[in-house]
Amino acid sequence: AIKYLFSKENEGKRFINKLEEAYFLSAAYSQYRKIQKEVDKIGITDKDEVFLYSYWLYINAKVATLLKDNFDNKNIKVKAFSRAHRFDIYEERRKYHYLPHRKHLLNDLDYVFPCSTDGKNHISSNYPKYKSKIQTSYLGTYDHGLNPNKSNDNFFVIVSCSWLIEVKRVDMIIESLATIKNKKIKWIHLGGGPLQDELENLANKKLINIEYKISGNMTNKEILEFYKNNHIDLFVNVSSSEGLPVSIMEVASFGIPILATDVGGTSEIVSYKNGKLIPENINIKDLAKEFENFINDKQINQKRKNSRIIWKEKFDAKKNYKNFIEKVIK
Repeated sequence: AIKYLFSKENEGKRFINKLEEAYFLSAAYSQYRKIQKEVDKIGITDKDEVFLYSYWLYINAKVATLLKDNFDNKNIKVKAFSRAHRFDIYEERRKYHYLPHRKHLLNDLDYVFPCSTDGKNHISSNYPKYKSKIQTSYLGTYDHGLNPNKSNDNFFVIVSCSWLIEVKRVDMIIESLATIKNKKIKWIHLGGGPLQDELENLANKKLINIEYKISGNMTNKEILEFYKNNHIDLFVNVSSSEGLPVSIMEVASFGIPILATDVGGTSEIVSYKNGKLIPENINIKDLAKEFENFINDKQINQKRKNSRIIWKEKFDAKKNYKNFIEKVIK
C-alpha cells in the first residue's frame, strides 16, 4: 500500500486521497490474506465454479478481485461481482469527494449491480468504458401485510424512520411541523443515533401543539411490527443524500404514502402516484406546506393503494433476489 501511495498512478492526487487509497489497499489485502487461508482449506479444484460476491463496491469488492486472481491462476472458473449503494457510488457526497480504486474495481469485476438506475447512470457516465458491466439490480423487502385502516382519533400520523445523523435532517421535520397551527398531528420517529438527545431537546422546545415521540433504537423486526399494527397517514424522508432507501421500500410494501427528497434513486419508488418528491434544498416553510397538502389530500387513499402496487411491481424481494441470482449465474 505504501509503495502504491507513491506510485506513478497516484501522481497529481491530493495527499488526503492518497492516504485513503493506502488505507483501502491495506484493509483489502489484510482481509484477503485471512480469507484466502480459509479458502485454501476447502480444497476447491478446477472442476468447481466459484462466485465471489461483495455487498459494497469498496474494500470487500477489492478482496473479491484478489481472490479471483488467485482462482484464475489455478484455472478455476470464477466470477466476481459487487452491489453498489450510496457512499460507494457518489464521490461528490463523500467528505473529500473521492472514492479509491474505481477503475481497477470496474476493470477486474465481472459485474457491478447498483441498487438504483440513478446509481447505474452515475457510474456509467463517469466510467463509460465499463458501461456493459453495470446493471441495475433493485433490492427488495418481503411482504409483511398492509398498514391498518385509520382509527377514530382524527390525528394525522406522520412517521419518519432513520438513524439520527446529520444527513437525515430530522431537525427539518421538527422545525416545519412546529410552524403548522390548528391541525391534529402526531409525529413519530423510529430509530436512534448520535443526534437523539439534541433532537429530543429541539422537539421539546418546538413541538408544543402536536404529539410526538422519538423511539430510540429499534430492531428491524420491531419497526415492521409497528407498521403492521399502527395506522400511518404519511411517511417522510428529507435526507440530503440517499441510494435507494430500504426504509422507503418497507413502508411502500405496507401501502403508506411517501413524501421524500428527490435524491439518489428515490424517484424510482416515489412519485405523484404514491406521494410526492420534493427538492433537496426545500426550506422549512415549503416543507410545512407539503405536510398540510397531505393532510387535506382527498386522494390519499389512492396513494396508499399505489404505494403497495409500486412495491409489488419493482421491490418485492422474492422476485428481485431470484432475478439477481439468475443474472449472476447465467
